[in-house]
Amino acid sequence: MFVSVAVPEEDNGGAVIVCPSLMTDALAGYRAEVLLARSLAAKGHAAIRMHYRGTGHSDGDGAVTFDSMVDDAIRAADEVARHGRPVAFVGSRLGALVAAAAAGRRGARALAMWEPATEAELYFRESVRGRLMRETVQRNRTKVTARGLFAELAGGATIDVLGYPLTPQLYESFAGRTLAALLDATRCPALAVHFGRSQAHQEALANLAASHGLEVDAVPAAIDWWLLDNGRLPPEALIEHTSGWLAEQVGR
Repeated sequence: MFVSVAVPEEDNGGAVIVCPSLMTDALAGYRAEVLLARSLAAKGHAAIRMHYRGTGHSDGDGAVTFDSMVDDAIRAADEVARHGRPVAFVGSRLGALVAAAAAGRRGARALAMWEPATEAELYFRESVRGRLMRETVQRNRTKVTARGLFAELAGGATIDVLGYPLTPQLYESFAGRTLAALLDATRCPALAVHFGRSQAHQEALANLAASHGLEVDAVPAAIDWWLLDNGRLPPEALIEHTSGWLAEQVGR
């Protein structure tokens, strides 16, 4: 497991484990997560960014699955907890499901999520739709359909999603995972930051706020997640608000 640690000059005692997303979302969120880690360190809290085993710069044998990703997040938390640090988790997109599961199992102080996927199934369907849309724009569209691609997955084949492999093991391990169910086991303050323009996603987060006490904020100017790496974004207010909220939760 590849780990990068932002170490504070003045130690206020807390630590935040950053759980990235996968595929193109991981690349889009990379800069924002680096800036968040630096902001947390400036406030006196350690921030641990990682690549799950078998992803990014990490080595690792075996298939990447939901459980292996959660285990990696918990291993990182256990390491910093040995030094007496209270722990919080933050997750982006699909990583929000991982962070929520880890926070519930680890008994975290807090959970923050950026544009969290509310249902794993919907997330993967949107990812496959993104591949088909790009092929259409590039006039490289074949006769493949979303239904056909998911049939390939069900048959044991790995499919390509915008240059990243989606394996049957990964897809099946996330089957039935929802943010609502994971929040049921999370007994800590939780914040979700909404980015996009999707009314359906806003409503889903509003329902979670009503049923699970989830605190929901929105980026002042609605943006699409994939725009986070275009050089102009992320907004400074996003970084400061999230790091400030997390620091308040883990500070002592």
